Amino acid sequence: MGSVLSVYNIGFEKGTDEWVLNMNLYDAYNDFRSETPMSYNVNGSFGNTLIHELGHILTLNTANQVAETTTSATSSSCTTFYDEAFGCMEADAVFTSSSTAYYQGQELIEPEFVTTYAETNISEDIAETFMYYVAQETVPTTDAFSSGGLFKINFIKNNKWLSPFKSLSNEIHTDLESSEGALTFKTQHRHRHRTHCLPDPKTLKAAGLAWQ
Repeated sequence: MGSVLSVYNIGFEKGTDEWVLNMNLYDAYNDFRSETPMSYNVNGSFGNTLIHELGHILTLNTANQVAETTTSATSSSCTTFYDEAFGCMEADAVFTSSSTAYYQGQELIEPEFVTTYAETNISEDIAETFMYYVAQETVPTTDAFSSGGLFKINFIKNNKWLSPFKSLSNEIHTDLESSEGALTFKTQHRHRHRTHCLPDPKTLKAAGLAWQ
């Protein structure tokens, strides 16, 4: 059993942010690989996914990301980035910037994505990359031979909407040890067994977002 987590904005049609988080607490106390009980936040994916879902909230809110929702915007009227599910993004929104940087036919060195799940679409790509950005103790700089995945992590690092949340790493427990030694994006870019705890609601309020 994997982590069952999702977020949705019940205020979306009203153009407000009233986010609800669904979670399966079973996954917080059981190792999904062996189906055995464990202490919270040790070798599990539950907290890891919480940070992923926070990435969705930070990049799909109407406070500073979505300019017009699908209730009023259309792809033909949008001059920035249009998402079929959420609408037209602000000019400086994370989706708009990410699309310009990585979704216009650019050739990127493999791995282009930090995880297989990130390949799903731009939304999951951003959320997974945000998760890795928060988990990394340090983010290596890029050069001409760097992978697309590392370029994307640095994109998050330099993005004004997401970079401040790196401070969450001071509040989370991360188990980076395995039989192969310490895990980093460079050596184990598809390893997802990083662990985190839920950010304080005050963190979200500071970003102008409501939390339920």
